[in-house]
Amino acid sequence: MKKNSIVLITGSSKGIGKGVAKYLLSKDYKVIINGRHKSSLQKTFKELSKDSKDNLYVVQGDVSKDNDVIAIKEFIQDKFGGINHLICNIGSGKSKIGLSESMDEFRTMFDINFFNAVLISKTLIPLIKKFNSSNKTITYISSIAGLEYINCPISYSCAKASLNVFSKSLSKTLGSDKIRVNTISPGNILFDGSTWDKKIAENKREVENYIAENVPLNMFGTPSDIGRVVHHIISDKSSFLTGSNYVLDGGQNNKF
Repeated sequence: MKKNSIVLITGSSKGIGKGVAKYLLSKDYKVIINGRHKSSLQKTFKELSKDSKDNLYVVQGDVSKDNDVIAIKEFIQDKFGGINHLICNIGSGKSKIGLSESMDEFRTMFDINFFNAVLISKTLIPLIKKFNSSNKTITYISSIAGLEYINCPISYSCAKASLNVFSKSLSKTLGSDKIRVNTISPGNILFDGSTWDKKIAENKREVENYIAENVPLNMFGTPSDIGRVVHHIISDKSSFLTGSNYVLDGGQNNKF
């Protein structure tokens, strides 16, 4: 068992967050999964606890709401005294392409993809600082859309770019506290219920052509791929690693 290694993963009742939770549980981390919906969390807990029940915990809460975030903090404080690893997996790219978004829609995308991460970070950083561990990390799940425009909502790209700068800034700000801060920017990740899963059901040939034309490795990534990178980042063997952005996209964003 990883002594003194407690990980909170926001947005982990499904998709990427769930995949990261599953991978870290296989490496004997204590994992707290989080989500807004009780039914989804219960389903995920039941699935993941088959092999790792003693290391798996649940805290329900909407990270966009101040009261819920405070409740998450209190749960962690009461149960563990703190955490040493925070994985911020929050985001949605569902909006309109181009400049057709209203200002309200633009603000909503920033709330979901940027400000929610700021809120949970500012709330939990004091718990991370005081936790008794020599290995403390914060990892943000961003997107290659934060590095270049990829025919997605402009607001989404801008919000993810802001998240990248926030992460880089924190890596400098929290360096003196020995808290390492890094980012992962995934490309096209396929899982049940994902946008790509739905697009494949609608027009598999079109999706195959898109991936072949845009991704040098001609394949999708998986939540497990991200889990492996998260594991590398938060490992105590990566003690000199901070301020980095790992691009996990099969070569789509390669630039000379």
